[in-house]
Amino acid sequence: MIRTQTRRRRNARRVLCFKNQGNFKILTLKRAPPGGARLPRRSVPTLWFSVPSLPKSMIAVPWNYWSVSGFDRAIKPFADAGIETWVAPGVNNWNRVYPNNDVALRNIQGFVRDGQRLGSTGMLNTNWDDDGEGIFNQVWYGVLFGAAASWQHGESSIPHFVESFGLQFHGDGTGKISAAQAKLSQAQALLAKSGPGEATTQLYWLDPFTHEGQLAAQKLRAISHD
Repeated sequence: MIRTQTRRRRNARRVLCFKNQGNFKILTLKRAPPGGARLPRRSVPTLWFSVPSLPKSMIAVPWNYWSVSGFDRAIKPFADAGIETWVAPGVNNWNRVYPNNDVALRNIQGFVRDGQRLGSTGMLNTNWDDDGEGIFNQVWYGVLFGAAASWQHGESSIPHFVESFGLQFHGDGTGKISAAQAKLSQAQALLAKSGPGEATTQLYWLDPFTHEGQLAAQKLRAISHD
């Protein structure tokens, strides 16, 4: 079991963001000012460090919102250096009409599973309300699965969660809510494979009378009965 967190803790020790196996780009967050005011963007320093030279008192938070496997390379450089790690998957709701839970659940499942195996002590489940169009009530599916994956040992079962969601969260014993969530996930996967992409806000607002809009409409009509 590892700790789970869906909101940033004030005054937390935190190290964020890296990519390669040589030197890593480290974003350090200072203690929050009195009253909970946010730090000005320019006051947060961006520095370059070799991982072994980092203070062992830091918490490294590798993030990845799209992959479903291969997370060792994100965690091991810090774990091998004796630095505490949390993993940061995401609920995949940004710039979308509805979260892509097909990607989100597999991303959360894999990152938390590998984090547990490599000794991570926490999980920061990530929600981004990009464009101001994100509705938090839409992301409970991913948030709750993140909690389940963190509290359970090893790889959390997606089918078991999908089957249990409606009854456990909504009190629906008919199975209709769980079935509806599964269909929404299938629709996202179908859109992603069809050509116009996922159910993004860009696709939603696309002018159907433009050339780009007509091309997207053709692709959507081809799968409208699937």
